[in-house]
Amino acid sequence: MAPEVWVIGFVGACLYTSLSVFGELWGKTYLEQAHHLTKVEAAKTVSAVFLGWAVGAPIAGYLSDRSGRRLLPLVLGAIFALICISMVLYIPNLSYISLNILLFPYGVFSATEIIVFIMAKECSGAQLSGTVFAATNIIVTLGGVVFQPLVGKLLDTFGDSGIVGGEHIYCCRLSSCFVYITTFIIARYYSCIFYQG
Repeated sequence: MAPEVWVIGFVGACLYTSLSVFGELWGKTYLEQAHHLTKVEAAKTVSAVFLGWAVGAPIAGYLSDRSGRRLLPLVLGAIFALICISMVLYIPNLSYISLNILLFPYGVFSATEIIVFIMAKECSGAQLSGTVFAATNIIVTLGGVVFQPLVGKLLDTFGDSGIVGGEHIYCCRLSSCFVYITTFIIARYYSCIFYQG
């Protein structure tokens, strides 16, 4: 297994963590408190992220295979996901419809994470594809395990959170920034990926 798999897995973990941190943990409460949605509206709106992932993952895989490029979709996905989630986090009083319109493409763009699996396989070879897919998936999944409490602790410690209605509201743009930076590290130091993207 190529050492690049660790870096590729980290990129995937960052994109997945944006879903894990916002979609699974803090998103519903944030939407209720900051955008004054009902519990039902907030739950439906968070579901738009997952629906976006379901739509975006096959599209990202298809476009990546069709174009033969891997790195470009990851970078573009991270940038556009960052734009979408930043609008949700920083534009006050967005309507229920506006939030759904922003969170659906956020899910679509974050779904470019799926490309990391084929990138890992291409760097390690077809003989180890099962092992590489499993290792990459472990790294991606551990991202949620590690980053959920870590992001919460960092935001509590360094004050990049607010208290709305007695509850902490956290930012999740951090993981998209990690993806953006890490993809440039990959491009610089790992020629097998750079050649693909």
